[in-house]
Amino acid sequence: MTNTESWDAAASVELVQRCYGHIEQGQWEQANALLAENFTFNEPPSLDYGGQWHGRDAMQRLFTFLMSYWSEPDIKVNHMIGDDKYCIVLMTFSAKGKKTGERFSQDVVEVLHIADGRITDLYVHYFDTAQLALDTGSIARLTKASEQA
Repeated sequence: MTNTESWDAAASVELVQRCYGHIEQGQWEQANALLAENFTFNEPPSLDYGGQWHGRDAMQRLFTFLMSYWSEPDIKVNHMIGDDKYCIVLMTFSAKGKKTGERFSQDVVEVLHIADGRITDLYVHYFDTAQLALDTGSIARLTKASEQA
């Protein structure tokens, strides 16, 4: 799709649905084709796997790395909404931490930027990054003030 062609909310959502569908099926080549050449996947920098992952294969490299921390992942897409520049994905992410053996579940929001018919950036917003760090074994459990009373 070029700049001169029409791009709308439905097209943004459909593009992201196709990309996620390919990923779910392990069809990385097809998923990567929907990403801009300069695609950037942005994870919260406080996490072991956080920071920016660059390139069309960034998502595949990140997911492979993530599986060194998690087992039995389950991602449920709850809702997608888009416009001509963005698609917002509301989801629930569940997995078992390989270091702790504990299962967790939390809400996640992904914000994907769309330009020229390709996904250019993806920002992940977790409900509780500290819980993720605990479940990866990156940090020790801290006692909350409410637990001391």
